[in-house]
Amino acid sequence: MLEIIIYAILFMLLATTLALFYQWFDRKIHARYQHRVGPLITGPHGILQPLADLIKLLTKEEIIPEGSDEKVIYISAILSVSLVLFVLLFIPIFSYKGLLSFEGDLLIIIAISVIVSLLMVIAAYSTKGPFSNIGAARTLELIISYEIPFILSVASVAILVRSITISEIVRNTTNTLPPVIFAPIAFIAYILSTVAKVEKVPFDIPEAETELGAGWLTEFSGRTLAMFRLSLDLKLFFMASLGAVLFFGGTGLGFSINPFIDPLIAFLIFFIKVTLIVFIVTTIRSIVARYRIDQAMNIFWRWIIPLSILQIILIIVLRCFEIVQI
Repeated sequence: MLEIIIYAILFMLLATTLALFYQWFDRKIHARYQHRVGPLITGPHGILQPLADLIKLLTKEEIIPEGSDEKVIYISAILSVSLVLFVLLFIPIFSYKGLLSFEGDLLIIIAISVIVSLLMVIAAYSTKGPFSNIGAARTLELIISYEIPFILSVASVAILVRSITISEIVRNTTNTLPPVIFAPIAFIAYILSTVAKVEKVPFDIPEAETELGAGWLTEFSGRTLAMFRLSLDLKLFFMASLGAVLFFGGTGLGFSINPFIDPLIAFLIFFIKVTLIVFIVTTIRSIVARYRIDQAMNIFWRWIIPLSILQIILIIVLRCFEIVQI
């Protein structure tokens, strides 16, 4: 039991480190698209800037508007980070199996990811700021829009592989063509849902700084702001990791070289695939302007959701006629 706790703590530290790394990667790539340099001073090429920002926020004075529900805000901030770290324990990084694994764990991951988004809405509504309340309302409207294609895209891979267990999905797709070949529409829906979940442009409507200051985050400062920001970074890493597992085979090591080298090679394969997905998300946010809330909902409800349903129908047809064998 003690060993499991130690492994879990080390894994969470690794996940947090990777989340901060991908924040730096996202900022650097975004800056290059805009002919800027991005983070530069703190650490080699500014790689320690996300950590410095986190430490700075944790040490700043925390101000909560009068009349806000402090307990709800603190609990929401802690849970938003804790739950994302928890679901990351199911993601296989060094082998085909995560630190936690059981039959149907994919369903648990989907449910918890929705809860994390709702926690941010609850925290924002617990403040008395008008910008936070408007941002929370926009977040809730977006959740209704992007969670459906997210679930449908995940279901497409589950139907294709005939499993709702992450370890089985990785094992079954290791020596075959990656699921993205057979479910490209689902992958597009997943990427757009990821952009919306982590509140990146063009779906950063709840945080629209030109309209709402910092949106639902306006009234947060100090530790609570640090926790919510870290939660968003962890969500980006989680969504990219889950996408790598579902659509690209995850660690994807179909043979054994050496018991000591295999985990490192598996991690390298996983790292490359996650970096690719983060790069795609960054590219989208760098070349597309922000949508209005009605435009974003129109995209999801009129196009992405029907196409996601069509993707599931196509996969069911392929499976019924045994055209695809995974």
